[in-house]
Amino acid sequence: MRTRAHRPAFVLLPLLPLLPLFAGCKPWSVAELSAVVQIELSPAEGLQSLGRSLDDTSPLALTIENVGERSATFGLATDLPEEAQRPVALVLPEGPLSLAPGATLDLSLEVIATADGAYNAVLSLILDDSDAALASVPVALEVLADFDGDGALHPAAGGDDCDDADPAVSPGAEDQWYDGIDQDCDGSNDYDADLDGTPSPEDCDDLDPTVAPGQAELWYDGVDQDCDPSNDDDADADGFPAASAGGPDCDDAAPAVNPSAPDLDNGADDDCDLLIDEDSLVAGSLLINEWSLQPSLGATAWIELANGGAADRDLSGWTLDSDRGSAPLASGLTIAAGGLLLLCEDADPATNGGLACDAALSPWPAFVAASDRALLKAGSLSVDSVRWTATWPRSAGRSVALDGALDRSPGDNSVNDDVSAWCLSPDGGSPGAANPACSP
Repeated sequence: MRTRAHRPAFVLLPLLPLLPLFAGCKPWSVAELSAVVQIELSPAEGLQSLGRSLDDTSPLALTIENVGERSATFGLATDLPEEAQRPVALVLPEGPLSLAPGATLDLSLEVIATADGAYNAVLSLILDDSDAALASVPVALEVLADFDGDGALHPAAGGDDCDDADPAVSPGAEDQWYDGIDQDCDGSNDYDADLDGTPSPEDCDDLDPTVAPGQAELWYDGVDQDCDPSNDDDADADGFPAASAGGPDCDDAAPAVNPSAPDLDNGADDDCDLLIDEDSLVAGSLLINEWSLQPSLGATAWIELANGGAADRDLSGWTLDSDRGSAPLASGLTIAAGGLLLLCEDADPATNGGLACDAALSPWPAFVAASDRALLKAGSLSVDSVRWTATWPRSAGRSVALDGALDRSPGDNSVNDDVSAWCLSPDGGSPGAANPACSP
């Protein structure tokens, strides 16, 4: 069946220039025009696109040249099977085409592939309103369902090859991540290797589906699950790793607590120096109040501190030193405002002579009764210090006590420096109780 792009209802052909314009003149016939209207199609050997892909939209090039002596009006037509049976549609130009003598017309004929198969037809140039073909060329097209030959068919042919022009792309091929190509045609993002829905580089670990922005962070496990990208060991994001992860932040749930924070008078270690409210401390906040370094048989050595201030004191991070050793005070150990704290070499009443000690000093600073020093420190601050010599009072089984009649206002740590401020207590002393006034 022959189809035509244009069939005009009629065409008026010009008369011969030398014929008179009167009745009896007739238009040129196709046969009479064949000597003066000559059209050539190029390439004369035909239009071919063999092995075309279903995705190939490249046109077919056709050149029409009028090598005759007369202008011509014409159309293009092909003899094709029914449209439903064609694997390819060849789109011809609409309307008549005109060429003057010696003129050339270049056409690009659109090709639309709809299925795999062969397409063979004849493209003819039809002059004026005649069915006679003035010139013809063969058209040969072949559409391949597996153009790249990788064994997978194009989707339009019922297959699942997502790129039928690339033999390295087909279902079952190994995907090379991050190259912009979906080699295995699984439809997943080429930049989402772990298939967690977040492409690289937004996904800071594209090999682990549990790591992506929006994931719950599991702190201190060495993995940045939420890609925030805060340090995995800094839960409060204050810039300091947690102590539990080897860092200096003593409270990684509180951003106001870190080594650079100010120390507030709030009963907490705000600056992570292991001291509590040390910025409000002054020398003499606590005083060395009494000691027993030559206990009777069955008793233990002890030393007593007194808090003359109006606030409880947490002694975490404090030390009590002798000239030969240093003993840390237990973390959380507190002395009440206006209260006493009894520190013993042995804190067990069953073995220390029945003393109700507040805490044991371990190791015991090895105080020497004859001549030594007791130094109470909070970090680098010397809160109180007492040095005694062989001229000071001492006796086995009796304590050395600070005069109970002295003014112990906080801020003065020199009140107990002189031997005159001390005296021997009767018997075992007054551990845990107020010191009596020294006798004149």
